[in-house]
Amino acid sequence: MNKKKTYTIALAILVSFIAAAGTGCTGNFISISEKQSAGRASAHILLYSDIGYANEGEYEVTEAIAARHTEYPFSFAISAGDNIQLKPGISGPRSMIWGNDVMKETFELPFDTLIRDGMRFYAAMGNHDHQGLRKKIELKYSKKTDAQKRGAGGFVLPAPDYVIRRNGIKIVFLDVATAFSSLNWSEQRASFVRRALQTQQEKWQILVFHYPLWSSGEHGRDKALSDLREVMLPVLKDCPVDFVITGHDHHAELFYYQGRVKTRIAIAGNTAKPHDLPYEPEIPCVFRTNSRGFAEIDIQDNRAVLTFRSTDGTVMFSDNVQK
Repeated sequence: MNKKKTYTIALAILVSFIAAAGTGCTGNFISISEKQSAGRASAHILLYSDIGYANEGEYEVTEAIAARHTEYPFSFAISAGDNIQLKPGISGPRSMIWGNDVMKETFELPFDTLIRDGMRFYAAMGNHDHQGLRKKIELKYSKKTDAQKRGAGGFVLPAPDYVIRRNGIKIVFLDVATAFSSLNWSEQRASFVRRALQTQQEKWQILVFHYPLWSSGEHGRDKALSDLREVMLPVLKDCPVDFVITGHDHHAELFYYQGRVKTRIAIAGNTAKPHDLPYEPEIPCVFRTNSRGFAEIDIQDNRAVLTFRSTDGTVMFSDNVQK
């Protein structure tokens, strides 16, 4: 291996390590209240995760999403993280290095139709978003494009942890990941999520973070999942959460958990590059598949429908929730 290549790989590893070391909770929590419609809660929400490969799989999924949007328009989207994934066709540390157009390649071009139609994409951060300079890139891009303030379509990541209030729905985003797939947690973050969820003015509450609580996928036995359960299950016991949206594993899966209310816990990572399902989770799942697709929640006042769809538009599973 020549000296230049050795230096490039060493630099990439160093940058990733520095980024991982800086993922602790800073207390920079943001709450955003969008213009609320009077009366009933209403939204058609797109759900996905682990999509940012800029590969054929991402385009297959985003074209299916665009087709669904034409049929029944989405109000906005939720990403459970890994917005910038490994660069296709490159392995090792160099897969972390994208050019200056990384957000154009992984987000703007694949989602072009929906962005131009004014759709906002509210994002959580995943482990790959903490590798290299990706966290900085995503936060800077969100601030620069400023879709939230302009009322335009685009990528929204105002802070690692934040709350969106919109049309009778509260969505709490948490940054629980690190570059090395360990748990990123603190007393500040624990206090933030409890304060956000215990004050329930909205009819529906959704919690979004990258790691799943249980999984049949490749990360199903990771320590980060059991560590996350230790801190998160007490929150679900104490606070009313209707839906938890996660990713990390590249498949779709649904669990029921009886906490303060019956919570639907979904993995929505069956997008650009699905993985196998090697494990049986610690609790039974209601549904799972590693077929490529996306998910959606349709909320109309006291009723919500969670649906998993394949890229040909077929409904793979649907779950009705009544308040």
